[in-house]
Amino acid sequence: MRRSLTLLLLFLLAACGGGQDQVIVPTNTPDPLAFFAPTPISPGQPENPLRIVFVPRTDVTTFQPDDTGDAADATAVPAAAALTIEQAISALDAELEATSGLAIEILAVASDAEALNLLCDYNDEDRFAAPWLGGPSAVLAIQRGCGEAVFEGVRAGRTRLGGQIISASGVGLRGLSGRTYCRLGRGDFYSWILPSLALDADGINPTSVTDVDDVEQYPLLLDAVSAGDCAATGVPEGFLQLDTFEAYRNRITVTSTLSPMPYGVLIYPPELLLDDSAALTDAFLEIAGVEIPEDDTGAAPDTDLVEVDTDALTTPQLALLTLMGAEGVQLTDEESLADVFEFMDATEIVAGGQP
Repeated sequence: MRRSLTLLLLFLLAACGGGQDQVIVPTNTPDPLAFFAPTPISPGQPENPLRIVFVPRTDVTTFQPDDTGDAADATAVPAAAALTIEQAISALDAELEATSGLAIEILAVASDAEALNLLCDYNDEDRFAAPWLGGPSAVLAIQRGCGEAVFEGVRAGRTRLGGQIISASGVGLRGLSGRTYCRLGRGDFYSWILPSLALDADGINPTSVTDVDDVEQYPLLLDAVSAGDCAATGVPEGFLQLDTFEAYRNRITVTSTLSPMPYGVLIYPPELLLDDSAALTDAFLEIAGVEIPEDDTGAAPDTDLVEVDTDALTTPQLALLTLMGAEGVQLTDEESLADVFEFMDATEIVAGGQP
């Protein structure tokens, strides 16, 4: 059919342009064949599943000693240890598809930078992503015009968790220049990304730290700080109050408190149709909607590292906890994230940069 239409159009154009009176077609005339170009398939259809992207986070965790019970050998494990990442992906994918009626593909990636790239700089034709990003990366995505914020993650009734710089010698942010700093890794949010941003916002170049050492486990990290091998490190707010690390409280102190950040922010791509966006939003609310408790002043509870009663969670909520570090969701928007925008504006990271 398309070939017949094409031949007909070519014949008509040739017939109108013979001899000395050839018709000159203006350069701004629309391509007559463009009408017959294939229409892109919107995300969420069976031929083009919407990618929902997670960066599984181990920075908001419970802690588990090894078989000997030695806390020094404890390793960070996901709070929803009952599910592996693969099980969490399978369970949440099935529930979201059944509830929303959309075709969904859940991906787990290694960093916010990778998730941000899938949203803003995708290379696969017509493949669109809706990533759960950390607060700073969500701000970058919105500043670049890549999408809009829809949800914040909720953990034990709270949407935000601050960070802390801890040290054995009282070293705070401004005392880190020329010293050795320890972290769990380059991609760890509370031990590196948030402290780096806080340094930048305070006018201190993160590269001014003389040495940066990677340590595999939190207990080993605290051992290095308490022994003076590392000047400081970053941890989630309330971290030293965990029973697992009671032995360190007399040797390490909190020297700086860092801005509370969302557990996660879900960004919808602009290509997601309005009806499909509403269906996906309703599905998330049905699966994991959580009421935020308020104190007597009407404000949300203070941020702190909190335990989650995993026995009370459904399988999809456990899946969210495994993949995002939060078991529920709460609607959000750019205005609700104003404090995160203000924090990022104080840094030298510009729209289009990497988190």
